[in-house]
Amino acid sequence: MISLRQRMKMKVTRAQLRRIIKEALEENKRPKQEKNIWDNIRAKQARGEEPAKPGEEGYPDEKTWDSATNEADLSEKKKGLWANIHAKKKRGEKSNPRSKSYKAAKKAGKKINKAAKGKK
Repeated sequence: MISLRQRMKMKVTRAQLRRIIKEALEENKRPKQEKNIWDNIRAKQARGEEPAKPGEEGYPDEKTWDSATNEADLSEKKKGLWANIHAKKKRGEKSNPRSKSYKAAKKAGKKINKAAKGKK
């Protein structure tokens, strides 16, 4: 058990407690900075070194380079709604006529058909 004298020594004022809690919360909020490829490139330039050439040690692989330059997002074109519907048909699945995506596809299809009829 803790004696009364020890408890008296352990007292913390409200201001101290607030400060401790505030510091702990701020510490948790600050994200840890991870080094990425651009940090490495800038550090190398600051040291006055030449950039690594393909095949040399320190040259980024394709995956790293794509993720750093956001080329990975551009190369992966997202499939549209119709591609998903056609894939479902090929698998033999039926779309739920009550779903929002099905209704949106129907509406878009009707709009396209109207526009095609109007041009003829």
